[in-house]
Amino acid sequence: MNIFDLEKSIFKTCAFFDLFAYPPTVLEIHKWLLNDEGGLDRAIGLPEIYNCLNQSDWLKTRLTLTNGFCHLAGREQIIATRLRRYLITHQKYRLAKKGLGLLARLPFIQGAYLCNNFGYNNLHSNSDIDLFIVVSPGRIFLARLLATIGIAFLGLRPSKQSQADKICLSFYASEKYLDFSGLKISDPDLYFSYWLSNLLPVFNEGSAAKLFSANSWLKKILPNHLPIMPGQQRALKIDWFSRIIKQSIARLSSGWLGDQFEHWAKQLQLNKISSAKRELAKTGDGRVIINDQIIKLHENDRRLDYLRRWQEKINSLINNASA
Repeated sequence: MNIFDLEKSIFKTCAFFDLFAYPPTVLEIHKWLLNDEGGLDRAIGLPEIYNCLNQSDWLKTRLTLTNGFCHLAGREQIIATRLRRYLITHQKYRLAKKGLGLLARLPFIQGAYLCNNFGYNNLHSNSDIDLFIVVSPGRIFLARLLATIGIAFLGLRPSKQSQADKICLSFYASEKYLDFSGLKISDPDLYFSYWLSNLLPVFNEGSAAKLFSANSWLKKILPNHLPIMPGQQRALKIDWFSRIIKQSIARLSSGWLGDQFEHWAKQLQLNKISSAKRELAKTGDGRVIINDQIIKLHENDRRLDYLRRWQEKINSLINNASA
């Protein structure tokens, strides 16, 4: 490994999170260290990151370490932004907990994950709360129907008029189809790689281990990646009575009758999904996916935009900053 490969990887990592006004700590740089060019041939230790930041003249012209946060030169104002958003995210979790508690008790739901900027506590005041849901095989449309009804009943379903502090349920996957390598839309697909590595399994019936095992390809682009687990204050466990009810309904729905309900739920939802989303699903570009294994309804998928902005940022700073 060339030392310049490590310098560039550190810089590129910080440049990516700068897109979201998030200056990482040295520990976070280590955890999220980017290996988009494949120049890092092994996992990099935390002392190596720290020494490189302190000793590299090349990095010192591009990055600044302020009060433990590493940011692009001249961007120290985003430290206050990060701290403010941390408090906002903590408040939003209190709002989300009611909905998460309900989802955990619904049959066919095997995991509920906080995702997007929630994974690193970086929500805006007007942000909604994005969840990724893992469901029992063959019951994805039933699970989505029950989840949608439950969240709407609690008054937490987003609308065109109100999205802040609402729960967005736009990504479901069957427990048997958790290899997401086919969902990448570019190489590298930075946003999706970090999205996947920062999934926070608030409710987890064993799906987390399967999810991260199925996506071992993440280690190539994020060599220090380790799955994150929620702290005790965020992890949800359901009581024994709710578990018995949930398991009983799932068993009763495991055969022909359950298949009929799944077919009915699928037809109902396909009729309600907008024609624009159904057309996008036919393009196969990964923004919208609707099938019996994955339901992903991200019309406004900004991954290519983030990639373009990141590439412009690193090219400008690498070429224009003094060597």
